[in-house]
Amino acid sequence: VLHSTSASAITITLPQDSAASISIETAIPWRAYGNGQITFDSGTGATLVSRGSIYKSAGRYAEGLVTKVAANTWLLSGDITA
Repeated sequence: VLHSTSASAITITLPQDSAASISIETAIPWRAYGNGQITFDSGTGATLVSRGSIYKSAGRYAEGLVTKVAANTWLLSGDITA
């Protein structure tokens, strides 16, 4: 589980396959306990997708999942905003 208690904005970078061995269909929960917004990004060689192409937590106490759905491909879901 990725927990953020940061009062400042942070970025979480999701890796490509050569940087981290994570199985397809692995779902990683995330939660924002602090006031700092979380921005999700993809590392070089990786792709991040989401409904509406939005990649930031919606605010304090937002939560969701980031799921590896294919080789080098991550899906962000949950309480997210532009």
